[in-house]
Amino acid sequence: MSWYIELGAWPATVTDVMVDGKAVAARQLLTCNSDFTLTWKNNGIPDAANGQIVNGPAPALGWGGAVVPMAVNLLGRGTQLLEGRYRRRDTEVGRWVLPQANASANRWLIHPGAMTGDLWHIAAALCIDPNLRLVAAWNRNNERDNRNARALLSLVGALGVADGRVVSETVAGPADMSVGNDEARVSGSDRVRGGRGVPLVGHTWASTSAMIMRALTGGYSRVRVQAAQDELSGLFDKATAASEHFQQFKAAYDGYSLAWLANLQANTHYVLINMRWVGLHGQNPQHNITQGRYNQIVTRANTVNARRPTQVIKIGIPDVIDPVNCGWAAAAPGVGGPAAAVDIFCDSPAAPPGLANAIWTNKLFQAYFWQQVVARAKAVGATIHLIGGRSGGMDIASFLGIRSASWDRPSAADQHYMRLHWAAPYNSIIRDYEGERLDDGALEYWMLSGDLVPVVDGDPVTGTSVGTLDQYQNDKPAFNALWYPPYA
Repeated sequence: MSWYIELGAWPATVTDVMVDGKAVAARQLLTCNSDFTLTWKNNGIPDAANGQIVNGPAPALGWGGAVVPMAVNLLGRGTQLLEGRYRRRDTEVGRWVLPQANASANRWLIHPGAMTGDLWHIAAALCIDPNLRLVAAWNRNNERDNRNARALLSLVGALGVADGRVVSETVAGPADMSVGNDEARVSGSDRVRGGRGVPLVGHTWASTSAMIMRALTGGYSRVRVQAAQDELSGLFDKATAASEHFQQFKAAYDGYSLAWLANLQANTHYVLINMRWVGLHGQNPQHNITQGRYNQIVTRANTVNARRPTQVIKIGIPDVIDPVNCGWAAAAPGVGGPAAAVDIFCDSPAAPPGLANAIWTNKLFQAYFWQQVVARAKAVGATIHLIGGRSGGMDIASFLGIRSASWDRPSAADQHYMRLHWAAPYNSIIRDYEGERLDDGALEYWMLSGDLVPVVDGDPVTGTSVGTLDQYQNDKPAFNALWYPPYA
C-alpha cells in the first residue's frame, strides 16, 4: 500500500527539504509508505520529523519529533509509487503568471501547412483571439502538403474565421519537397509586413497560448477552462450544422464510428486508449501506442476495476493499418475480456464508402466524434477518461471537454514538451521512460481521478513571449517562443 501526500509551501528560511532522503519541491505530490521521514534545514540548522499514517475509516497523519514547518496533506492511497516529481494539476497551474502585456493588435501565426498535429491549437487560437491572423505556407505540388494545408484552411473557414485573416503562401516546388518550419519562417515573414502597429509574430507553437490564456486571464479556475471548452464546442456545433459536406456523411459516421456510444452504462468508468500509430519512422514515433504501454494501462485499469466498474476501449485500429507491427492490438485485452475497438478514422475496409476520405479532408468529423462522446457520457452518467501519447488527437479531445492524460518525457529545454506542459489546464501529463514504460504511480493516480503535471527543471512559471517580426526572423528564442503576451 502507498499513500499520496502533498507538501505545502514552506518559509523562506527553510531549505533542503527531503522525504525519505529524496529532494522535493514546494507543493509537490508524493507517494510514501505509512512511515516516512521529513527532513529540512531552518536557517541552516538541520531538523527532522517522522510522519506516520494511521489506517482506518478516517486515515490520519501523525508526527513524531519536531513540529514541521509546512503543511503535509494526506490525499489518499494507492498501490504504486510515483517515480518522478509531480504537482497536482491545479496546484501547478495556479503557480503560473501571464507574460507582460503587449498592446499590439497586429498579431500573426506562421505555420507550415502540412503539419496536422498543430491544427487544433491553430483553429482554437483563431477562434478565441479575433485579432490573430495566420500565414499558412506549403508546397502546392506536394500531395501531402496540399491535402493537409487545405484541410486546415477549410476547418478555420468552417469555424467562422474570415478569409481576410488567413494568408496562403504557396510555392511550386518539387513534388517530394515539403515546406517545414525553417522554410515557413522565411517565406511567411514576407507576408506579415505592413498593417497597423508593430507586427507581433509567433510560430505554430505559440497558438497554444490562446487556449491557455482563456483559462488563466482573471485567475485560473476550472470554471474558466469549462467556459473555453464550451465556447469552442459551440463553434463546432455551428460549423457542422452549416457544412453540406459534413451533413452528407453524418448519418454514415454516426452509424459506423459512433454506434458504440449506445452501449455506455451509468456509473461505469471507461478508459479510452488512443491507439496512435504513425509507423516506426513516422512523425514522433515515441508517442505511438505499443504493446508494452497498452498492457501497462490495462493492468492499472484492472486494479481500479476492483473499486468501480471499468471498461477499456481502443480508439483506432492500428492492426488494420500495420498488421505486421500492430497485429497484437486486434485481440488486445480489456477488463474481463478483449477490449472493444472504435474505428474513429474509418480505416477498415468495412467502413462505409467515402468516409475515410471525408475525414481526411473535413476535420469537423474528429471534433464531432469527441463532442458526441462528451454528450453521451453526460446523458447516461458514465465517466470517460482518455489516455495516449502526445498528439493532435489528444489535444482536440481535451479542448472539447474529455478528461485526458498524455505521456511524454518532460524537459524544459524541449519546446515540443513545454507546449504540452503549458496546455496542462486541459490535460494531465504522465512521464514516459525508455523501454516503452510509463510512470506506473502517475498512471494509477490519474486513473483514480487525480490530475497531475510533472515538475520540470527550473520550475518555470511562464514561457518565452513571441516577439516582433525582426525578432522572429533573427532571434531563435523568439522563433521558439510558446506564448503570446495578453493585451494591455
